[in-house]
Amino acid sequence: MLLVAGAVALAVVLAAVAATFLIEYAHEQDERLEARSALVGDMSASLADAIGIAQLGARGDVREPTHRRALSDWTVARERIGAELGGRFPGEEIVRTWRAYGRAVGDYVRLGAVAVDREALLGFLSAYAREAGVVWGHLAPPSGIVSGPEFQVAYERLGAWLLRRGGELVRQVLSLEPDV
Repeated sequence: MLLVAGAVALAVVLAAVAATFLIEYAHEQDERLEARSALVGDMSASLADAIGIAQLGARGDVREPTHRRALSDWTVARERIGAELGGRFPGEEIVRTWRAYGRAVGDYVRLGAVAVDREALLGFLSAYAREAGVVWGHLAPPSGIVSGPEFQVAYERLGAWLLRRGGELVRQVLSLEPDV
């Protein structure tokens, strides 16, 4: 009888330990999902805002202060997201990949402004976005004016490619297990 009571007590203790473990595991999974969801939401909104405002600026639909603000907002978001990626996914390739992508989007926004060093920007962008299908010479008009039709087509094509690339990075983050 004592043996049965001991076995029942042991079973109860083991069940309690197992239940505690499962509850903690489920809670940790919820935290991971929340962390990933918040991060990819921030990534998506930030890159879409930066690229969208840059395209409007290049078309002349927004004024220079708005364009500068978009660049400033992107720079802050890029660094914040990069820090969070580094903290949540230490040692993962996504951290390095995001840095390069962040620079490319920043250079893209700058490229839509009137007075910029296009040669330096295009050097990095053309290497980073080789597969974008952009006629790179159209993004460096000799007059420096960014409103011509060839510039607009090339600029919007590059923006669309950067948005797709950003979507790929978001999907990569969704496939990773973050540290919480």
